[in-house]
Amino acid sequence: MNIKLTEIRSDLTDEATQRLENAYKEAERLRELDIKDEPRDEQGRTAQWYEDMGIDPSNYLETKENIPESVEVKFGEEDYYSYNVDILINSTEYFTMTQEEDFTEIEFLNGKIIMVEESIEEIEDLLNPKKEEGISKELKVGLVILGFLLIFSFFLGFLVG
Repeated sequence: MNIKLTEIRSDLTDEATQRLENAYKEAERLRELDIKDEPRDEQGRTAQWYEDMGIDPSNYLETKENIPESVEVKFGEEDYYSYNVDILINSTEYFTMTQEEDFTEIEFLNGKIIMVEESIEEIEDLLNPKKEEGISKELKVGLVILGFLLIFSFFLGFLVG
């Protein structure tokens, strides 16, 4: 049996995505500089070019020593937006739940973690539907059908007899 829950997902905003793309481009540019033996500036000009122009090249060139090993992009809460997606979860699959202030965190046996809008109580109600006190719903329906059949057979016997 599957239960339907509302997963809360988040993605980077357009601005944050652009920052990430720019960081990738910068990392690629720095890798290209690192490959070359001769120090170059952002436009690829060498020390010889600066000397030919009568400019001291030391202020403009990026050498292997001052190229960072990695480009780091940090994201804050404002860099994400949230949206909801309806999902189906197999109720026989093992998972644990943790109630947070605004969502429930579900961790599956395989290590995957998702956030859903529903509370633990709502999820447990979906997993274990409560039976009505006293007579079950199925039995009530059966009794109603049996009652109609008895009334119908009584009138049929009255009409025939």
